[in-house]
Amino acid sequence: MLASLEGISTRTLSQRLKMLEGAGVVTRECSSTSPQRTEYDLTQKGRALLPLVEDLRRFGEDWLPRHPAGESPDKTATLGR
Repeated sequence: MLASLEGISTRTLSQRLKMLEGAGVVTRECSSTSPQRTEYDLTQKGRALLPLVEDLRRFGEDWLPRHPAGESPDKTATLGR
């Protein structure tokens, strides 16, 4: 999972997850296996955010440039559809 989070440092990810846990959006569970695994689950409050996150994703697909920040845009890329 961590490998799929390209562009975010492990320190930043850890800070954000702690913030979400403190806000009651996720719960954290550490396993007693070796190596230790930490799993996060959405709480009821976190699941209530899913429709909002989906709306933001759709907005981004419709209105934001297709190239990552700092990279040259593709000549065919446009804002919106």
